Amino acid sequence: MRKNMLNKLHEGHLGIEKTRKLARDSIFWPGINAQITDFISKCSVCLESRRSNTKEPMAESETPELPWMTVGTDIFYWNNNNYLIIVDYYSRYFEIAKLENIRASCVITHMKSVFAKHGIPSKVRSDSGWQYVSAEFRQFAESWGFTHTVSSPHYQQSNGLAERFVQSVKKMLSKSKQDGKDPYIAMLKYRNTPLENLDSPAQLLMNRRLRTTIPTIKNRLKPKCFNLKNTQRKMKQQKMNQKQYYDKSSKPLPELQPNDTI
Repeated sequence: MRKNMLNKLHEGHLGIEKTRKLARDSIFWPGINAQITDFISKCSVCLESRRSNTKEPMAESETPELPWMTVGTDIFYWNNNNYLIIVDYYSRYFEIAKLENIRASCVITHMKSVFAKHGIPSKVRSDSGWQYVSAEFRQFAESWGFTHTVSSPHYQQSNGLAERFVQSVKKMLSKSKQDGKDPYIAMLKYRNTPLENLDSPAQLLMNRRLRTTIPTIKNRLKPKCFNLKNTQRKMKQQKMNQKQYYDKSSKPLPELQPNDTI
């Protein structure tokens, strides 16, 4: 029974701390934290996907006042398919969509679908991909009433949240494929797992927990209002902590020159 629960907790191949938080929100038995650590430290899928590339220091971004007020978007390629990702700067809740093609019209259609679910954000950040700088996308921004900010080609970290989530989602999809697990369950587990010193992305965006494959009581699924000012204060502190931790293993990379090997 406990091994089955450990498997369910780790379906999304989240890290040790996130898996502990997910467990803390739903189930408990004596020694569960140590068992989670041991279980994940022996997970072959997680061991194979650890990154060793040099990172640049993390760029700081402002904390939005409300959920889904500022979102980042990007297009990425995985497993012979192109995907659109949209991530909320407030809640860290993300949506992805498989693209039938990479024309601006297709990207816009899928963005409209996501905005129809969560509302139209005030600001949309993207890189300078041709879909985003097209006249068609500019018309979309004007007609739907949001401000579109394009990051500099020489400083992609200005769209850093979307860039980081692309890597996280690719890793999530690859782990699910390698493990023969449902990637949608993995995404559900992420959305329902508390962030550092915060509630889960689903709670921050929707004021409620999501029902998953892990047993829970009905009372925990009821909507709950959160203290907005307290959440914003925690978010600012979390960003400072994350930047300090991230920058410990990073260093400024030299500016690329023509003919440099990448």
